[in-house]
Amino acid sequence: MTTWRVLLAEDEALMARMMADMLTEMQIAVSVAHDGREALRLVGASRPDLILLDCMMPELDGFEVAAALKGNPETQDIPIIFLTARGRVEDKIRGLELGADDYLLKPVR
Repeated sequence: MTTWRVLLAEDEALMARMMADMLTEMQIAVSVAHDGREALRLVGASRPDLILLDCMMPELDGFEVAAALKGNPETQDIPIIFLTARGRVEDKIRGLELGADDYLLKPVR
C-alpha cells in the first residue's frame, strides 16, 4: 500500500499540529511548512501528492506559493487545496484562478 504524502503549509503552530495529527491518524505522511519559503523548499525536496495551503503566511503568502508552484512545469500538476480563514469571495476567486483545486474555509467540518 502506497502512503499518501501531504505538505501542510500552515504558520499557526497549534493548527498545524492538530491537522498533522489528524492526517497522520489516517496513515498519511505529513510534512509541515511554517512559511511560504519553507513550503516551496519542501515541495522541491519531497514532491507531495497534495498541498494544503494557508493564504496568510510569513515570507511568501499562499497565493505567491501557489503561483510559483503552478508556474513551474515540475510542480504544476500537484493538487493544491487552500485551507484558510480568508473568506472573501475575491480571495477564493484568486486562489482558484491560480490553479487551486479547491478553497476551503477554516474551520473545516
